[in-house]
Amino acid sequence: MSVVRTVVSRIAYAVLIVWCAVTGLAYIPPLGRLPDQLDVVNRMLSEWGFGGAWLLAAGLLIAGQWCYRPRQIGLALAMGLTLMLAGGYAVAWIGEDQARAWVSLKNYVMLATLILVLAVHAERVMPGAPTHQ
Repeated sequence: MSVVRTVVSRIAYAVLIVWCAVTGLAYIPPLGRLPDQLDVVNRMLSEWGFGGAWLLAAGLLIAGQWCYRPRQIGLALAMGLTLMLAGGYAVAWIGEDQARAWVSLKNYVMLATLILVLAVHAERVMPGAPTHQ
């Protein structure tokens, strides 16, 4: 059972790594830019800074496949950036009267919840974790 759980955990982390990397590239010009609804995020971080932070999270999660500390920092960064996107859409929905921004808001809250579930359940079998069996 532990071998299966370890393999599933590594696959889940691999999916998160790819998602972070692709998200980072999506916000770095000329490949992409922050949508107008996320102007509040653009005021906190430039597009380069926001995209770079996503790429940093991906890199830390890659290193985290073997080491505990980078994995924890990468998870925290991915969670924070996901919640920043959710917050940006919340501001657009509530403060800027963007009627459909709630759809993206609920999607990013769901993704943040999945990152939390990954951090709690997969961490039990990953290398270096205090609860590693």
